[in-house]
Amino acid sequence: MWCRLSVLRASRQLLDEAIFHKQKHAIIRSISLSHTDLKGHSHWQNIRSTKEKFDGMRSKAINLLLKKMKVAVKNGYDSKINKELASVESEFLKQGLGMETYTRTLKRLKEKPEVPIDLAVIGPSGTFFVVHMEASSKSTAESTLKKYINKTGGGFRMAPDLSAVQAWFDQKGVLSVSEKDRNNKTLSLEQMEDLGIELDCEEVSAFMEDGERKFELLCNPLSVNKIEALLNEKMLVVESGEVEFRAMHPINVESEDKEKIEKFFKLLEEEDMVINIYDNIDPAS
Repeated sequence: MWCRLSVLRASRQLLDEAIFHKQKHAIIRSISLSHTDLKGHSHWQNIRSTKEKFDGMRSKAINLLLKKMKVAVKNGYDSKINKELASVESEFLKQGLGMETYTRTLKRLKEKPEVPIDLAVIGPSGTFFVVHMEASSKSTAESTLKKYINKTGGGFRMAPDLSAVQAWFDQKGVLSVSEKDRNNKTLSLEQMEDLGIELDCEEVSAFMEDGERKFELLCNPLSVNKIEALLNEKMLVVESGEVEFRAMHPINVESEDKEKIEKFFKLLEEEDMVINIYDNIDPAS
């Protein structure tokens, strides 16, 4: 259950007097600490997070650097001029990952620059998927996605109207923040809630990832960069800040369809063009 900051605002105004301090504390805790082990992320994001724990560290490091490269080349392909690209190149050498993949990918990006593309897929059990890709053209992205849909064995099809599927989702600014700040001081959930109210966030929750407690802040998509900068000023460690699609009405999936969906996820996991997938599956499903 999410911590609704609008509820907290009203609660704290009504329970401002010291005589209600103990009741206030109990109410805040009951709202905030439910399901701290689950992210609000999509089902696919949680599967991918689990899978990455078992991937080879070398493969994971390369994939991370290639994603950084795709961002860096927006400022040019010459590492002598582009400092961000030079940093990526340096990391390849520093981690002993070899330069063959770096050189091949850089050449491909230069010859066929990639653009962001969103495509929609309708799946079994009433599932919807918004697939965020980066490809040289929309037709390339569509043909690639259709190839994987055909490999699933049925139950999936391309949606003719992207906006019709997107209507089932809300766009949210999502920031993931470490429990410990840059001074190694541990923040409580109540402290993060207060900060969320100050920064005009919509929701705050706590979740566990790799054995560490973290906080997730939801906000207006247009406010992500501003809030990230303010959190950094306050010496907090912001691990990520991006705009995501969040399902308005998450659904449970029939057991027989879960295998099909996880096969679909597994196929797309191996495709470099696929950056993210947003689905309407309940993360606890």
